[in-house]
Amino acid sequence: MTFYKILGRVLVLRMSDKVEKVLIDGGIAWRVDELLDKYPIANIDEWKIDGVSNKYPMIVSTVANPKFDPWGRPTIPWNFKGGDGNKYNWIKGSMPVKDYERFRYTTIEAIAVKLWMKKA
Repeated sequence: MTFYKILGRVLVLRMSDKVEKVLIDGGIAWRVDELLDKYPIANIDEWKIDGVSNKYPMIVSTVANPKFDPWGRPTIPWNFKGGDGNKYNWIKGSMPVKDYERFRYTTIEAIAVKLWMKKA
């Protein structure tokens, strides 16, 4: 178990050093506004909030390939639970959203959150 201190609180993220990929349950995801209320972004060097793109804020990478997720953990590949077994990083969505066309996932409390990257 790894502990991260964020804004005076202790955030417990269950992530071992030996994790090869994050598994996403396709039907369960955070509402980004609720996630950010509970777990504000700590890695502001590589991530920002876009609060005007959608009904809910979007978490957006400010660099091409961030080394760490918005909460300071290593960025590792992901796949859906019961998926094809591949290890995905950034993938191109079927339709761009505003200026964002690539996305990836991570989890907080074993619940998915979608992360976005600007068009190149």
